[in-house]
Amino acid sequence: MSGHPMVLRMVRRICNLRAAAGVGLRSALFATHSGFCFSSPRSMGKSVAPSPQTKFHAGLCAVLLLLSVPSHADVPVPTGIDAALPIDASAANLSNVANAGEGWRIFRLRTLRHARVATDSVTWRSGVPQVADSEWLKLAAPTGPFRPMLVVPGQRGYFYLVDAASGRLCLYDADAALLSTFALPKEFVPFRAGRMAVFRGTDGAFTFLDYATGEAWQFADRQTADAGATGWIPRGRTKLPAGVNGCLQPAGSAELFCLDGERSPLHFDGALNKISTRPHTEKPSHRKTIAHYAVWEGIRSRWILRGEASGRVLFLFDPESKSWIVTDSLTGTGASVNP
Repeated sequence: MSGHPMVLRMVRRICNLRAAAGVGLRSALFATHSGFCFSSPRSMGKSVAPSPQTKFHAGLCAVLLLLSVPSHADVPVPTGIDAALPIDASAANLSNVANAGEGWRIFRLRTLRHARVATDSVTWRSGVPQVADSEWLKLAAPTGPFRPMLVVPGQRGYFYLVDAASGRLCLYDADAALLSTFALPKEFVPFRAGRMAVFRGTDGAFTFLDYATGEAWQFADRQTADAGATGWIPRGRTKLPAGVNGCLQPAGSAELFCLDGERSPLHFDGALNKISTRPHTEKPSHRKTIAHYAVWEGIRSRWILRGEASGRVLFLFDPESKSWIVTDSLTGTGASVNP
């Protein structure tokens, strides 16, 4: 079978169509290749009809290859994503990303993996990044026990990981190279994921939330003291509304978007002042290469993150369930969450 010209041409055509079509189109491919395998001798350019044995082998080969072509529902959907952060092209060499501009970085902290994702619509088909297993890269780990629990966006594509195992913040550049580590404030050691959270505030400050006590602590960046030791500089301590939880922060923003005890929206500025909750009305702008917004979805009482690039909405992400919201038309938020 391997040397028969009919089978070889059929295999070559299937491979070419798979490369062009990507995933999906199972029914179209099946019809095309079934007709190809069992076409008449004239349509195959042959003067002699293929034997029944040749037809059997060609049909078997077509079925086996077609079974390997996933439908859209079979596409591996990256679930358990902890964050999706924009990458600033001015701060990183993105030669290994499919586009020449900015991209996004997604994280799977449990397996210590991250992936850089281009901003083209093919990569973000239906709002879900098509990331091959080989594109998931190992996160650089500092010495000692390492169990990252949260991703904190920084500036110019930099980011922090909150390491609960060693009670520290780990700073990475836009190439995901580990730059430094420093201890968390003593009030947040041990760090309890789900009860505690870390965000960036105004003027380079850090905001630490304790949902259990309903308090927020703000610290200026660390300062070197005597004998070369460094410590956090307290800026203030604030009592938050009762039941506050589920806070999120778009990359590049100092504002916080949270829920209260009744799952109503709360909105705070970078100094933790409560401000009015307003819908995001800014339309995608081609002047902004990449953008990240929090959007309130009232029907499901949740904040979701919206990622845009060059005037296109690329994705909607639910931080609470750590899932992409799959939709064929990314113009609104009324979409179903992938399992």
